[in-house]
Amino acid sequence: MKYIYLILLAVCFGNTQLLAQGENNIWAFGKGLGFDFNSGSAEPIGTALYTVEGSASVCGKNGALKFYSDGVKVFNRNDKQMPNGYGLLTDLSMTQGVVIVPFVNDTTKYYLFVLHSIGTTAPHYLNYSVVDMSLDGGLGDVVAGQKNSTIDDSLSEKMIVTRAPNCAYWLMVHKGGGPVFDAFKIDASGIHTKPIASSTAYTGDGQFSIGEMKIAPDNKKIVLANWRSKGETGSIELFNFDSTTGVVSGYTLIDSSQRYAAYGIGFSPDNTKLYAAYGEDEPRPPYPLVQYDLNLLPNVALLRSSKTVLATAYNWAGIRAFRGKVYVIKSGSTTTDVCVINKPNNAGLACNFTDSLFVFNSGAFGLGNPVPETQATIVRKTDTTICTALNCSGTPGYTTYAWSDGYGGYTRSVQAPAQLWVRSSMGNCAPETIDTFIVRQKQFNLDLGADLVLCRDQSTVLTCPITDAGYVWSDGSTAASMPVTQTGTYWVKASAGDCMASDTIYVQLGNCNHCISIPNSFTPNADTKNDVFAPIVVCPVLQYQLKIFNRYGQEIFATNDAKAGWDGTFSGQQQDIGVYFYWVKVTFDKPGGTEELYKGDINLLR
Repeated sequence: MKYIYLILLAVCFGNTQLLAQGENNIWAFGKGLGFDFNSGSAEPIGTALYTVEGSASVCGKNGALKFYSDGVKVFNRNDKQMPNGYGLLTDLSMTQGVVIVPFVNDTTKYYLFVLHSIGTTAPHYLNYSVVDMSLDGGLGDVVAGQKNSTIDDSLSEKMIVTRAPNCAYWLMVHKGGGPVFDAFKIDASGIHTKPIASSTAYTGDGQFSIGEMKIAPDNKKIVLANWRSKGETGSIELFNFDSTTGVVSGYTLIDSSQRYAAYGIGFSPDNTKLYAAYGEDEPRPPYPLVQYDLNLLPNVALLRSSKTVLATAYNWAGIRAFRGKVYVIKSGSTTTDVCVINKPNNAGLACNFTDSLFVFNSGAFGLGNPVPETQATIVRKTDTTICTALNCSGTPGYTTYAWSDGYGGYTRSVQAPAQLWVRSSMGNCAPETIDTFIVRQKQFNLDLGADLVLCRDQSTVLTCPITDAGYVWSDGSTAASMPVTQTGTYWVKASAGDCMASDTIYVQLGNCNHCISIPNSFTPNADTKNDVFAPIVVCPVLQYQLKIFNRYGQEIFATNDAKAGWDGTFSGQQQDIGVYFYWVKVTFDKPGGTEELYKGDINLLR
């Protein structure tokens, strides 16, 4: 008796990985400038922009450009102005005047936020429009009736967006005339137009207008570079940021000067270094590009003393971190150079600053505002051994599941060899996951063999043929083998992980010597004593034949049943007293058993 189970091995290749998304793979900035990072490194490209400072661009997760804007016009992926992509209420001189934010629950729509420049005569408003990529044949357009909606005023040129918990974003802006942050929450319900306002301490002269604002990668710090105008004090200010509530608190003045001030600012990927790009409105070059070591906090004096000059230039401008590096604009009198800090997590000159990686014969002060990327795609590894079938599933709680064969459900049962993958997603809300399943089929075969017949003086050992498993035998033992010394039914159960198999065998111990004895007479007189002639067989038989002959050689009885015998009759008639002859051919079921032949005579008495 045997039972065969199938093992299905599910293997997801590779260790758990995070695959970065491509929403920021193409930058558009300056006067017709841009970078394409889809090859893995920065490659200069041309764009339709004509701005000096604020801009933003957005790509799909695959790195393909969707659109970009300078805050005045909106351009599609073909560098053409969208049909309704004009007349945004801003101008071309604003530090971080443009931010793009994806809708939480709609992958085709984006908010486009713009700021009035500090140089305009009107109040410095925060406006937003909606771009729908399903319009204009998939090239996108600004939605009519959802353009230039105002939600804040009296602002500086600082604006940035970051992620919040539970599928939301914070759009951060700063007032132009006082130490106040406004945090606008954006979630599946839309923009919460009543901001979370945080008033912070400040000891300077109130110059908050120009210069960049950045949030650390871990969302715990926010920093301002407050560029100075003539006669004002520039500063670098560091605050604590709570990404759950949107509240800004604490205050650390890192630098303050009436001689020069930072315009560009940025964090290292590991949150431990701060980079500041200095300049001034009246040319007094050279100005420094510096690093501060945030590991030294809360000792502010040591933090300030860690200031390391990496390079000097005619003027430094915008900073943007991306894919483990930090890019910096060096603005000359006739050219714009883009420099790179290759190892920004390292302290001091070990950060590996490369001067003038690219030189453009065109102007730019900013490198564009990033969009909040969909969190990195998670590729998981799962090693599983199960029997009979494998339930392959996507990520629980997600809304969309795309399998390699077109199936769209969350889970499925796989009962044959297959190679599958499933991509789980939930709009712009959560990281995509990719699970790859390689399903193989293997025998988990437990067979103890045919039932056994053994001699009484023999023993045997039953062995489970499955290795690397757990065992339980009918006597409760747990070894791979079990000795057998008596007749009986024996079973074993084997298990490996979730797999189980069992088999049963019957073992008979018999007398292998003197298996047959044949009497020489019988008395068929109906007294129930010795009435039948039959060989006495004590061993199991495989084949048996008995024949009786009279003195004339006539066959008068035959049987193949080892338990049957001759009652002294032939054709219903009692036979005469006398001598008869027997013939027995038998094969015993015992080790080495062969055919045996016995002949002799028998006396019939009455």
